[in-house]
Amino acid sequence: MDAYQIWKLGNKHRSKGNKIAANIIKWFLRIVYCQDISLSSNIGENAIFSHGGIGTVITGRSIIGSNCTIGVNVVIGNFSLSGITAPKIGNNVYIGAGAKILGSVDIGNDVSIGSNALVITDIENGMTFGGVPAKPLQKKIFVTDLVTDDEFRGSVSNDLRNIFSKKGYELSLDAKYIHYDSSHHKKNFGNKLNNIYLIKSENIVYKIKKYDNKLIIYIKYI
Repeated sequence: MDAYQIWKLGNKHRSKGNKIAANIIKWFLRIVYCQDISLSSNIGENAIFSHGGIGTVITGRSIIGSNCTIGVNVVIGNFSLSGITAPKIGNNVYIGAGAKILGSVDIGNDVSIGSNALVITDIENGMTFGGVPAKPLQKKIFVTDLVTDDEFRGSVSNDLRNIFSKKGYELSLDAKYIHYDSSHHKKNFGNKLNNIYLIKSENIVYKIKKYDNKLIIYIKYI
């Protein structure tokens, strides 16, 4: 059993009123993993507590969706002990190590929050936020099958222009690729990620993550 599965067992015992079993699990998690993730919080399926959730604190009023990854030393809670509201977090959310999500904020689906970020405002679906206070860094705008012979360098091919156009995004006539060092991304994502490219179209920069059979497109905020 990993830390999330142990937490889930404790959550189940608590909901059934088995206070002794729930308290044993609560203290086991506190002692072994140095975490304080309330058993009364609402956390969806297939969550990942990175490194067992060491140093992580989650208030009992928090609502967290499915398939979320929560890094170490994360705090999800209120501005004060007397707070009666808590963050609501969607599905497929990545929360980097040391991030703080405070207050009655709504975090959408498919969101990434950078390490040590301080989130005190709502975040829309598909956004990447970072910094103190957290600000938008990029937004995922669409995913498409890899059906282009684009070489991902120099000028943008007509194939890729048509893909953008069908999704409602028109690239300028002089749109071109600009240099981007993606080595650190490839190190993190391994063989699943082939490469990352940037396209500059007038004053807009698009980021492309290329996998074996699909492209994920973002707008970067610069």
